[in-house]
Amino acid sequence: TGMMPIWDGEIQISQPLMEQIERMCLESGNLMMAALVISSGGEMLILQGQLKEAEKQHQRALALAVDPQGRRLPIAGNALIGLGDLARERGEWQTAEELLLQAIELTRQWGQIGMLDSYIHLARLRQLRSDPDGAQKALDGAWQVAHASDLTNMDDLMVHVFRARLALAQGDLAAAERWAAQYSQADILAAHN
Repeated sequence: TGMMPIWDGEIQISQPLMEQIERMCLESGNLMMAALVISSGGEMLILQGQLKEAEKQHQRALALAVDPQGRRLPIAGNALIGLGDLARERGEWQTAEELLLQAIELTRQWGQIGMLDSYIHLARLRQLRSDPDGAQKALDGAWQVAHASDLTNMDDLMVHVFRARLALAQGDLAAAERWAAQYSQADILAAHN
């Protein structure tokens, strides 16, 4: 989820741009794109440590991401992931899990990338809850989504990287080393293309 300046570390520069894009989306009536932009703004605020403001942004995005009958649209998955991460940070693990499971269900209707992201966030939460089996089950879900997609190898690599991180978090250095031995730098670069 999100927009490129977030990941480039240009947080201060991209905030006015995000606000301008949000205004344009709202003015043009493109509520789905507005919800995505607002949720991305919430991600930026998390990176800046402004958690209360981030929660407000994700709540705003969630409120916009509904159809005329008031049902949540799949794009709401992004905001649910953000709210789940915030709940996780507060130690509200049950709430976080519920939000992430809602995100998985919504993004299942929409596309693989959002679903993959939801599963990885759920795996992270379950690992923090000392539930290695639950974390593995969530990663298995992520792998099924990634493996079903033939658009890019990057999603497969993302799951493998998180599996290695999970193995390290669980003290399984051998599993992490096996993953590292399996992938060469060339494989990683190829997945990026």
